[in-house]
Amino acid sequence: ARMTPPCDFADLCGGCSLQHMSGDAQIEFKENTLREHFAHFGGIEPEEWIEPLRSEESLGYRRKARLGVRYVKARESVLVGFREKRNSFLTDI
Repeated sequence: ARMTPPCDFADLCGGCSLQHMSGDAQIEFKENTLREHFAHFGGIEPEEWIEPLRSEESLGYRRKARLGVRYVKARESVLVGFREKRNSFLTDI
């Protein structure tokens, strides 16, 4: 189920690529990806799957961010931000 991302930068930024999905849809997507990787790379199908841990909050549960840092000569300043989708530019957030 597609929804409007809660972050104003979601369309530009590559930091949170699943914000357009509901929480349940994100979990289903991640489970399917994990199953595909087990089958493709490991050639295995686990006999049992553990139920995913769910957060009470749909946002704000991440505790890690990978930020890029770049000196911008034209501005004579340092830019810190997330990398944009599919390129090396930084999103000034």
